[in-house]
Amino acid sequence: MVDKYEVNIFNNIKSQLSISKYSGMWENQRTFINRIIIKFRPKTILELGLSEGMGSIILLNAIQEIRNSYLYSIDLTNSEMLGFYAKNVFPKLYKILRLYKGNIAANS
Repeated sequence: MVDKYEVNIFNNIKSQLSISKYSGMWENQRTFINRIIIKFRPKTILELGLSEGMGSIILLNAIQEIRNSYLYSIDLTNSEMLGFYAKNVFPKLYKILRLYKGNIAANS
């Protein structure tokens, strides 16, 4: 059963960007991950590898209403495109992203 909160999560993203066009996650995968987040309300999520960050957006959008929750994303590359969508398209969500990339990630 999809509740009102979950519907709002998906509509927030869909209204701003065509997820299916950019995200590597299928809709059933996005639904699954959002239901887990809604049920367990984690304070910390670790993401390994993020590319432009569309998967990150799914996670960030789901945790944004959970007080003091953060997504820690680690990527060994140092590309300027890492986390692009969070930073440039969803700046409100970018505030709860902790991004570690390149040598910083490997040496921390």
